[in-house]
Amino acid sequence: MTLSLVGPRLAAGAFLLSLLAACGPASTNPPTGIGPDGGTVNGPNGSQAVIPPGALMSFVDIAIASPGSEPPPFPPANIIAVGDVYEFTPHGQTFAKPVLVRIPFNPSLVPAGETPRLYRAQPGETYGWLADAVVTGNFLEVTVDSFSYLAPGVPVAPPAQTYELGQRQPTHLAPYPGGGVVVTGLAQAEAFVSLVAPNGTVTWTSTTRGERTLLTSEPRVAVGPTGNVYVATATGSDEAGVSLGGRTDVRVTSFNPQGAQRPGWPQRVRLNFHNLPAGLVVDGQDNVYVYGTTAPQDALQHDSYRPWLASWTEAAVVRTAPAVVDFGGTASSRRILAADIALKAGGGLYLTARIAGMSVVIDPGTGVHLHSFDAAGAAVDGFPLRLSMDTPTHGASLAVGQDDSAYVLGKELYGVTKLGAGMMGFPKSLPSLAQGNFTLSTAYQPILTATPGGLYVPGEVAEHIGSKGGMDVAVQGLTLDGSQRALFPRFTGTSTDDNVINAVRDVSNDSLWLLWMTGSGTPTAQLSRFPAN
Repeated sequence: MTLSLVGPRLAAGAFLLSLLAACGPASTNPPTGIGPDGGTVNGPNGSQAVIPPGALMSFVDIAIASPGSEPPPFPPANIIAVGDVYEFTPHGQTFAKPVLVRIPFNPSLVPAGETPRLYRAQPGETYGWLADAVVTGNFLEVTVDSFSYLAPGVPVAPPAQTYELGQRQPTHLAPYPGGGVVVTGLAQAEAFVSLVAPNGTVTWTSTTRGERTLLTSEPRVAVGPTGNVYVATATGSDEAGVSLGGRTDVRVTSFNPQGAQRPGWPQRVRLNFHNLPAGLVVDGQDNVYVYGTTAPQDALQHDSYRPWLASWTEAAVVRTAPAVVDFGGTASSRRILAADIALKAGGGLYLTARIAGMSVVIDPGTGVHLHSFDAAGAAVDGFPLRLSMDTPTHGASLAVGQDDSAYVLGKELYGVTKLGAGMMGFPKSLPSLAQGNFTLSTAYQPILTATPGGLYVPGEVAEHIGSKGGMDVAVQGLTLDGSQRALFPRFTGTSTDDNVINAVRDVSNDSLWLLWMTGSGTPTAQLSRFPAN
């Protein structure tokens, strides 16, 4: 008998093989986090990250925490926190496709009229504003390509810097190349011109002949590209100081950057008995354009009140002799009064005028009118335009957008394209304030100045938060569609009733300069500088 061990050994091997087959291959841990297929990660208080397919090439553990581990201090200066800091990790994690993140904010912490912004920082860095973030309900949402700390806040405008100009009566100001402004106005029996540096220091002051003969005859100033200063005043005397016998001339003079009167100046305008300046501008070639009103000696000759325009080179050579501007009407008992002038970015001019019907019969042409001229001085087709049916007491201020659209402020704000079409949504009233009663200047014509991103309208306000008593001065900021801008209005003033005079943007320092006067007691001129935003 022969024993064979083959059978039992084969049986044992088969058993082991069948056991391994039953158990399958060696087990591994499943991947965690978000992978190439994308997914959503939910955090505290509704915070969230939505990762689209293809944003990650491998699996990543993603988390959201609040306030997170040692975030950079929030809020930094000039920001109000309106919610908590949220930490999206891993820090610095990048994505092949944009990832949507959202964090909540507390609406009760957002000041009236403001919109919350989303701020972002990496560990150890400062917070920067994510301009693309949008408000959705009580959340801020934005797409990002990497993770970091996120926090909601509202910027706070820093206070204005204010400088006193003394007991003079300023009437106008203009930005100066390289920073600062030039201010003009009246001091006793003459006009003054002062160059004010960006830090509020008066660099120089010069005087020129000029008086306030009528309310609309206040001095106007403009500055050329090389720093030459031009001033238009009304004067009732000749260059020797001899009276003109009641007649009023416009006197245009120029000062060099050091404040000395330049050769060839002054020049004079005399079309009728009274000639009054309304505004002047200087183009990129240092040509100066002066706009004003000519009026008769007899105040009842209403149809002799007409706007005029003149221009000179920087060397005082006449380019266009003073001549009446045709605003489309010569009806009797109608006064056409020059209001404002502005340069177009592409060359040419805009002019505004107020037409006042002086008869008991309603004049169909009354109201605010806008005229347009091309770079060659020819009237643009479709102009002049009648913008309103009523005539505001003071002026019709004018500003020009980068696309040569015109904005005109009378009793309402008007927007007109360079082709003469009304802009959508205009005319419109100025936005109302959550607190306080904002009004346009009560002593001077309304003021409007444009920036690449919006418009500024100085005025006066009472009963606002932080009021110092009486009437304070304020600057309202608008977008180019006429809606409210963040951080505006801004206020300054004293405990008296203060009056705003004018405002201008200093592009060199991105500042807005506001010219105003204190009220009762001994009135003094004030110059405040705001960040333009």
